[in-house]
Amino acid sequence: MHPFFSLFGRQISSYGLMAVLGGALAGAVALPRCRRFAFPRADAVNLFALCIVGALAGAKLTFLLTNIPRAVRHWSLVVAHPWDSFLALSGGLVFYGGVIGGFLAALYYLRRFRLNFAAAADLFAPAIPAGHMLGRVGCFLGGCCYGVESSWGPVFTHAPLSEANGVPRLPVQLFEAAGNLLICLILLWYERRPHTPGHTLALYLLLYAPLRFILEFFRGDAARGFVLGVSTSQWISALLFAAGLLWLSRCARPLFAQFGPR
Repeated sequence: MHPFFSLFGRQISSYGLMAVLGGALAGAVALPRCRRFAFPRADAVNLFALCIVGALAGAKLTFLLTNIPRAVRHWSLVVAHPWDSFLALSGGLVFYGGVIGGFLAALYYLRRFRLNFAAAADLFAPAIPAGHMLGRVGCFLGGCCYGVESSWGPVFTHAPLSEANGVPRLPVQLFEAAGNLLICLILLWYERRPHTPGHTLALYLLLYAPLRFILEFFRGDAARGFVLGVSTSQWISALLFAAGLLWLSRCARPLFAQFGPR
């Protein structure tokens, strides 16, 4: 685990660096393919930037919401150590919140400028797992999103949550990174096959949601929020998997009809 890199004498967060590289990789996957989907390149750049903002806002908001019960249970510690509590809440992000926030931002832009929803969905779908892959590598380097105790695996020493340190942990971050890489390759292959426009994004939901649902059982950390014994991300996975199935049905057609090509 390497929570920090030294660059030109400065300490740089490994997670932050990999998140930036993940965003760059996502852009590198999406933007060169604009011509294939007849999507205006300038709009693709604007849409990508807006989705990044929406994703960050959604990821942070979801993190705060899932941590409200913990803050209430330990309110005396929050009051006694407000600065430490602020720092604990300032760095967290939830991927699914980012997906939802980015999707809502994309819907706003596409509707505002009457751009083709299906083309945008196909264009950006492979970029999501590409960027997420490096983000999960950043989680591994930073020691967050750690796995359950195991007889083998990395031993964290500087993880944000102290209980993660000192024992072998199942590297679920790297498993998810590998899964995202495979999903990205599948989507890039699928888009070259005959398919209904817009369905590449639906396929992403159908592939990633089960992966995340299963890996959640091996996370081991309690900082994700639980409802009826199931984590927040598992509930969202189930809902997004159902949304992916719905997307592939005729029920999705009225949604596409709201967005016409320019």
